[in-house]
Amino acid sequence: MPKPSTETFIQTYVETGNIITSLQEGGYKPSRGMGYALRKKHKDEIDKRMQERIRSSGPKALAVVENLMDHAMSETVRLGAAKDMLDRAGYKAYDENAIGKNIEEMNEQLVSLVGKDGAKLLIHSMRTRKQISGPQLTEAT
Repeated sequence: MPKPSTETFIQTYVETGNIITSLQEGGYKPSRGMGYALRKKHKDEIDKRMQERIRSSGPKALAVVENLMDHAMSETVRLGAAKDMLDRAGYKAYDENAIGKNIEEMNEQLVSLVGKDGAKLLIHSMRTRKQISGPQLTEAT
């Protein structure tokens, strides 16, 4: 039986995600306990290689999403692909509820940046301008 190879175990695990197959390919006796112990021991290297593999697959994944967006038979699939593409590009849909939860934090941050008087002045000046849609600012207390 060949000498066990940690390198082969790691490489096979990154490619397959299968502990038993990775142990066999690496020359280890197949045992889940041994596999989990090796995976834990080499977690940093496995994580590093998984990230590299994911990054290298990025262009292919993008091509798949673009293909779905352009050629899928289902309008729902095309819409989902377009939304996913926009979301990943940083163009998220406006969610008033999510923003509303953070207004208090925004007010606190404004006060920390310009002080209470400065925050009151800025909020007052914004209120006197034309109303726009979006979250309502409140005066800092």
